[in-house]
Amino acid sequence: YNSSWNFNWHMDVTDYSMFLRDSVEIEYIHTGYEGTNVGWQITIDFTIIEGTPTANPISFTQLWKGNFPYGNSSNSVENYLTPDTVAIDLQCVYTKLRLLHTGHGADANNCSEFCNKYRTIKFDGVTMNTRARWRTCGENALFPQGGTWVYDRGNWCPGNIIQPDFTTSTTLTPGDHIFDMDMQSYIVGSPSAVEAVDGQLFQYAAPNNSVDASIEEVYHPSTMKEYNRLNPICYNPLVVVRNNGSTAISSVTFKYGLAGSALQSYTWNGALNYGDTSSVTLPNFSLPATTTVNSVFKVYIDQVNSQADQYA
Repeated sequence: YNSSWNFNWHMDVTDYSMFLRDSVEIEYIHTGYEGTNVGWQITIDFTIIEGTPTANPISFTQLWKGNFPYGNSSNSVENYLTPDTVAIDLQCVYTKLRLLHTGHGADANNCSEFCNKYRTIKFDGVTMNTRARWRTCGENALFPQGGTWVYDRGNWCPGNIIQPDFTTSTTLTPGDHIFDMDMQSYIVGSPSAVEAVDGQLFQYAAPNNSVDASIEEVYHPSTMKEYNRLNPICYNPLVVVRNNGSTAISSVTFKYGLAGSALQSYTWNGALNYGDTSSVTLPNFSLPATTTVNSVFKVYIDQVNSQADQYA
């Protein structure tokens, strides 16, 4: 691409709010296969939302971090993904394990870049979740590209952002608890696979509100570049809602439509515990007789569990 080309990605970094204060140094580390005559200009912008946080952060613990061998019978990846003992604070009612995990290298089975393997997270020996370390790259919003960008990979895609995977828990007692990560059993004759892992545990106090939901994303309609595979579109808006309150959510009433026009109402019914999210497809909304390129889609939460949201 020429020098005027650009692309934007965004990520929620609220978990790092305890660090993003005063003077902070931010490092960008670049790796890639482009020639030495190619460079990048990186710009980082922070959007700050003022007000009371969803829950007050207590502490941060770095767990597994590094590039670990995978498939080596003499040097198992489990030598590095060892159980970590973390002291849970007296005020903690909620933990969030934030995991960045990707596969790299190419052995006889194309592991770990092009092989689909799973990992398991355990809390005090009990499995909290199991998921594939895998990603569909043909859906990459950053296209077209040169090379093999369309091939699915070990939880990363060329030029794409790696969204973290979260494992949460609210069934906690103060004291020491063990967090563990295990990879699918795998041995190969000539190992060259690598698992890149960065696991971090955040502890939070009780939620500051009882009834509190938020719209985290508007997938469509949207002009954001990273959602260009889903847009433009004029029907069935798709949003992501999250429970930020201590009370389980069973219903959310949305108001939505074009700004300046009469808004429609839709009530979603489901089940969201604290920290959980859900994608919600809204019914088609009425378009006025004429619209302009500057027409703006508007959506907000009107009620949660048939009452007013405490975070107005």
